[in-house]
Order: sequence, then C-alpha cells, then structure tokens
Amino acid sequence: MNQDYTSAYYGMGLLYKDGLGVPKDPKEAMRLFRLASNKGDRRAPYEVGLMYEKGVGVDVDKAEALKWYRLAMRREFFAAREKVKALGGEIANNNS
Repeated sequence: MNQDYTSAYYGMGLLYKDGLGVPKDPKEAMRLFRLASNKGDRRAPYEVGLMYEKGVGVDVDKAEALKWYRLAMRREFFAAREKVKALGGEIANNNS
C-alpha cells in the first residue's frame, strides 16, 4: 500500500483494538499499528507501547513498551513523555 494510507492503518488499528465496527482483534491491531509506525506515523508507536505495557494481544513486556514509547516521544507524540518517565523509573528500580 501507499504512504498516503498511514493514517488509515492507525485508524483501523484503533478499531480492531477496541472492537468498534469490527470484531475485537488485538493481534490485527498490533499489525496495523506496527505498519503505521513503520511508515512514520507518530501516534502508532504509543499504541504499540500501550499494548506491550498492558499485555493486550502480546505478553506484558515493559522494556519493549518503553522502546516504543521512546520512539513516539522522538516523533513528538508528547503523551509518551509521561510513559517514558514512569516506565523508565520502574525498569531502573527493578534492575537495582
């Protein structure tokens, strides 16, 4: 698909994540969010991070969530700042 569909991948990911108008399918949501992220969407990495943090469609993996939140932050999706701050501290404390 073409670059112009990046926002559509993100939007469809939200629909599948929440089951709005389509069957709830976290794995499909993850696939679509990753696709949107790979095409440069600034919001999609945040959604991937949330899914890893909460274990939606994947095993809980806070280190992986932090990686995705950092990517969202680098893309100036500012909601990710608080997640990076909170998870970064939590992971550091668990490794002490």
